[in-house]
Amino acid sequence: MNMEHRNMKISAFTVLELTVVLALLSTIITIISVSLNRFNEQLKNSSDIHQELNEWFAFRANLWQELYMADSIVYHQNELAIYRQGSQTAYRAEDDLLERRTGIEWASTGIAIENITQETSEAGNTVIFNFHWKEEIMPMSYLEVPGVKEIIDRHFEKTDE
Repeated sequence: MNMEHRNMKISAFTVLELTVVLALLSTIITIISVSLNRFNEQLKNSSDIHQELNEWFAFRANLWQELYMADSIVYHQNELAIYRQGSQTAYRAEDDLLERRTGIEWASTGIAIENITQETSEAGNTVIFNFHWKEEIMPMSYLEVPGVKEIIDRHFEKTDE
């Protein structure tokens, strides 16, 4: 019986096999953790870009509405005044940022801008905002179209002369 016990082999893993399995497992775990970290970074970048775009679209929509609803728009020396029903909103480029004024004091919008200009053509006056966007200049233009009241006033001004 003693001889049978010595000749009997027990199935088991060797130390070398265990080491190889542990090395493979650690490699797989490392690959998965690096992939998850990279995925989380991309998710954060995507979220930041979406937030930035949402803020930009909200600002742009507000600016377009102010320009569209304006009774008159006056441009003078890099400052744009928008008049509507007795109130005034003004924009200017100061220290590469767009500032807005609805009362007495100017408030920064936090939007980077190069300048505000106005071009005159046969179609009318075009106000151009040159924004800084991703290290490039992004122009946003608005063609000032006179409202019905202004068209009627101009018509009667011409007939009175």
